[in-house]
Amino acid sequence: MVKKLITLLIISLCFYLLPQLIIAQESTKGNKVVLPYSSPHATVEQIIGLTTIKIEYYRPSVRGRNIWGEIVPYDKVWRTGANQATTIEFSDDVLLNDKQVKAGKYALYTIPTKKEWTILLNKNADSWGTESYREEDNVVAFKAKPLKSSFEETFDIEISNIEKVTADIFIKWENIVVPFTIRVELEEKVKQQIINAITYANDDWEVYATCADYCLRNNLFADKVGEWIDKAFQLNPKTFRTHWLKADWLATQGDFQAAIQMAQKALTLGLAERGEKFIYRADLERAIKLWQSK
Repeated sequence: MVKKLITLLIISLCFYLLPQLIIAQESTKGNKVVLPYSSPHATVEQIIGLTTIKIEYYRPSVRGRNIWGEIVPYDKVWRTGANQATTIEFSDDVLLNDKQVKAGKYALYTIPTKKEWTILLNKNADSWGTESYREEDNVVAFKAKPLKSSFEETFDIEISNIEKVTADIFIKWENIVVPFTIRVELEEKVKQQIINAITYANDDWEVYATCADYCLRNNLFADKVGEWIDKAFQLNPKTFRTHWLKADWLATQGDFQAAIQMAQKALTLGLAERGEKFIYRADLERAIKLWQSK
C-alpha cells in the first residue's frame, strides 16, 4: 500500500511539475508567458451624445473577505480595482459631478471612507496600483456618497441611466455602490456638424432631409428647417421620406390639413416603394389619425 501511494505521489508531482518545466524552458528561450489574473481585466465603453467614454479596470472578487476598511483600507488612495490602476478616457471635454475635465486618459483613483468617497482623476494613466500616484498629478477631485446595495461578489464599474447628454457611472463591490454623473457637450458640436454638412451638401437631398429631421425633433435652427425641407423635397419629390418630413413640419406650423394630405401621399409612396416591407406604415397612419383629431 505504501509503495502504491508513493507511486501515485510521484505521478501527481510529474503532472504538476511538467507544465512548470515547459514554461520555464520556454521562458529561457525568450517566449512570453501569459497566465490568467485572479482579478481579470475588463473594459466598459459607451458613447454619450457624440462623446466616447472608455474605462479599463481589473475585477477582484470578495471570496469571503471583509472588503471595506480591511482589504480596501479607509482614508487611503485606492487603485479602484486590482493590478494596474483603473483608467478612464474621454474623447471630448466632459463634466464629472459638475467638474470640468479635459479630453484625455486618466488614472481613476479613489479614497474610500465610511460616509464619503473622494474620486480622483490623475494624469499618470500608466501606473501599477498606487506605486506612481502623486497628489500633484491630480487634475480633478470631487466627493461622492457610498450607498448600500445588494451583494456584488465581483468588483464592477458600470455606465448606466444613459440620456441624451448625461449618464451615471457606478463603482460597485461587496455591499456598496458609489455613483457619480457624467455630462457631455452636444448641442454646439451638432450645430457645427450640421452647418458644415449643409454648406457642402450641393444637390444631395439626403443631407438636407437628415439635418432638417434632426433639427425639427430637437428644436434647432428653427428658422432654417422649413427651407432645408423644401430643398430636399425639390431635389427628390418621389420618395416617401421627403413627403413625411414635410408633413411633420406642416403639423408643427399648425397646418394639419396640409400635413394630412402630405402624410397620405407619403404612405402611398412608401407602400409603392416597399410593399408589405414598408415598416413605417403604422407610424404614418397614427400621425394621420392624430392630425385628423385636431
